[in-house]
Amino acid sequence: MDKKMRKRLGFVLQEDIFFASLTLKETLYFTSMIRLPESIPTADKLQQIDDLAEVLDVKKCLDTRMGDMFSPGLSGGEKKRASIICELLTNPDILLLDEPTSGLDSSTALALMQQLRKLADEKNKIVIFSIHQPSSQMYHMFDKLLLLAQGKVAFVGERSDALVHLEQVGFECGIHYNPADFISNSRTKFKFISASYVAINSDSSDNRTVKETLEETQKWPTSFSTQLRMLSWRTFKVSRGRILHLYELLQALILAVVLGLVFFQIPHTIESIRDRMGLVRIYCLLYALSVQADHTVFMLRTSVNENSLHPDRSDDYRSGSALFS
Repeated sequence: MDKKMRKRLGFVLQEDIFFASLTLKETLYFTSMIRLPESIPTADKLQQIDDLAEVLDVKKCLDTRMGDMFSPGLSGGEKKRASIICELLTNPDILLLDEPTSGLDSSTALALMQQLRKLADEKNKIVIFSIHQPSSQMYHMFDKLLLLAQGKVAFVGERSDALVHLEQVGFECGIHYNPADFISNSRTKFKFISASYVAINSDSSDNRTVKETLEETQKWPTSFSTQLRMLSWRTFKVSRGRILHLYELLQALILAVVLGLVFFQIPHTIESIRDRMGLVRIYCLLYALSVQADHTVFMLRTSVNENSLHPDRSDDYRSGSALFS
């Protein structure tokens, strides 16, 4: 699978990484403006955000901050759905999720699975995810299963055929026993089927059509100016709480007055060069301290853009636009 083919996939991380100070709507707006082509009108992008928020039931919290461990914000289930929407904005054919129910309580996990089921039915998407110990209600939502035991394939096929296959190899599930619990408790005893059990059919004409379509796709979905504008917008949104804070403004005003009085009307002579060098040192020191304060924001930006497991996430915007923003 080449890089262009992977762009047809959407991958949702197990751990959600967001800027805590941004609201859900601002996060989705930035994602749509960066990852969607400029040929799509902004009004259509906003409408797509509202439609996906309606499907995944997060429309009521669009104006709520993402939050983190230090500040309140969205719940774990809402953040998980926000991650899903970020991937669905690009309209992928296949959506991959890494343990979407991890860290969620049973009711929230069930609601998330119901919404994914609804998404697959209404939007005609293929949803593939890994999950540990699903409830009986979740289990009966699945279409197909791939059971793994000790890193090997134990079964792959229709959900309704899983118990039949296990009975054939000597594992019989009770009538009133939860099939998901039975499979989880018996996985270490499974007899592994061969890899030839999986049959993958491919149509060469369809593959050729997909490749031809992907070759027409540009490397960057948006221009350098759009990326720079949106990244600068996000940087201001993230840092405005610190920049526009009352104490920060008072500190800048006091420092300006003190330095202005100390170095006021310095004569333009050779003897005053050291005084001017001292002013430059003080300015560089203050600038270094301000950069250090923004270091956490920069590292978070790096983790959001590059540390995700998306094979194409680092291509959302250019490194130069991120540096100048």
